[in-house]
Amino acid sequence: MFPTPMTGAHKRSPAMLLSLFLMIGLTSLYYFHSSISQHHKSGRILAELHELVAEFPSSDVKITDFATMASRAAVLAKVAELYVKNHALSRDLLRESVVRVFPWWNKQKLAYIPWEHDPAMDKIRTNETGIVVCVGDGNVKEALFLITNLRNVLGSQLPIEIAYAGDKDLSPHTRTFIYATGKNIHFLDLTKVFDNTLLGLSGWAIKPFALIASRFPRTILVDADVVFFSSPETAWDDYPGPAGPGVLLFHDRAVTMDNPRNKRQNFVAEQLSQLGRQPSTHLSHSSLFYWGFVGEEADSGVVFFDKSRPQLYITALFAAWMNIEDIRSEVTWDIFLGDKETYWLAAELLGVPYAFEPWQAGRLAEYLSEPLAKEFNTERLCSPHMVHATADGKDPFWANWGIWQRKDDTTLGFANWTHWYLGARIDKAIGALNSSHDAFVEPTSSGNETLELRRAEHKERVLATQPSWHWRDWEKDSAGCPQPDESRWKPLSSEIADVLHAIVEEAHTINYAWERMKRELNH
Repeated sequence: MFPTPMTGAHKRSPAMLLSLFLMIGLTSLYYFHSSISQHHKSGRILAELHELVAEFPSSDVKITDFATMASRAAVLAKVAELYVKNHALSRDLLRESVVRVFPWWNKQKLAYIPWEHDPAMDKIRTNETGIVVCVGDGNVKEALFLITNLRNVLGSQLPIEIAYAGDKDLSPHTRTFIYATGKNIHFLDLTKVFDNTLLGLSGWAIKPFALIASRFPRTILVDADVVFFSSPETAWDDYPGPAGPGVLLFHDRAVTMDNPRNKRQNFVAEQLSQLGRQPSTHLSHSSLFYWGFVGEEADSGVVFFDKSRPQLYITALFAAWMNIEDIRSEVTWDIFLGDKETYWLAAELLGVPYAFEPWQAGRLAEYLSEPLAKEFNTERLCSPHMVHATADGKDPFWANWGIWQRKDDTTLGFANWTHWYLGARIDKAIGALNSSHDAFVEPTSSGNETLELRRAEHKERVLATQPSWHWRDWEKDSAGCPQPDESRWKPLSSEIADVLHAIVEEAHTINYAWERMKRELNH
């Protein structure tokens, strides 16, 4: 078919066409000039920022000076942001600046860096999501349970990277067994990516470095003992965190403290003060930890992190810095427990937005049959596992501490959860307080009984909306685990109960295969 000739009103005169071409030319010239001006402006800004980085002392930052390190990382984040927006700029100065702040960073050995990959692949690479699990010979069973759950029960086809620190951490025969467990499983030896003499990688400290070394722009960092009830990739769309700030974190148990504001909260407040920065909206409106009501903020069993955003990539480097051997032993792990608080703390000190689930960790429990209820002296036996909800709060999303009833006593067998408990949203619990700003005021040196009473009342009211945790309330001689609001106990839906049953069946199968392999090796 041929195009219809323009007639009548559809005809364009030569003058009209000339005007149209002139308009297009002027518009193109304007955008070209604007682009050149913007390029020069970016170049000037970059030159100033690089000059600032070059003025950083070559010696290491004092171990206790997190604020200074945060200031340097914040400058670096701005530099990286500008480079990503200007693909034509040479990356050499940026690489030099990163190494100046983080000497253990090595561009040649890292699979993914947001400003290094081909711009033509941006849309493809930035949407690539994968799971990274740190595994050693000591937690290989939990990792096997996790992999078979993801592949055989939930049907997740996300690629999985198994991160470890050399053959002594995860032996070759163990890696061979894991590899045969499911498709699209890869291995990541962190000692071949980072100079371990600078880092002293071991235990929890491995995790933030695995996050950096993973080849996935969108990384889901997962502990080996995590039990998912639905596919983890759904959270990128369902939860606001990944799609918004690019970071999604989950809260720890609402474990109370004797001291209203212990050294953890004071440390965070001091660092923010040195930086001249106010607490983020999250800390001031949705953090029971920063209010001094609970002792823990994050449970890093699952961390969603979009490294394709340069500011977040630098945030991950800062979190990893907090877990270097000298720094973690003297400061980070002395104040906090392991790596778990370093992801949000790095973002908080850099002023980078991040998101948490809106609830403190929930509880799982098993309602016992009559003979067992008499034996345990309770109808409900609570689990030591904490559980985290789906974005709508209707079902469990994932739990930690493995699929065993008790990871520290596997003779008890696998879990048989029947119910779960989720407290009120944290922001609503805090928002319900009257004169809530009083909770931030410290007593005077002479003491202030009225203020202390008010603080205690605030704490009591808020914690009455949350699941209570007593570490031994699941044992035989316990009277169960009574909760503040018994009406919040909900039976697992039939769908979740079916998933749990399938997870346990897969765990039985892989556990038998693993034990048989070990016997054969010993003989």
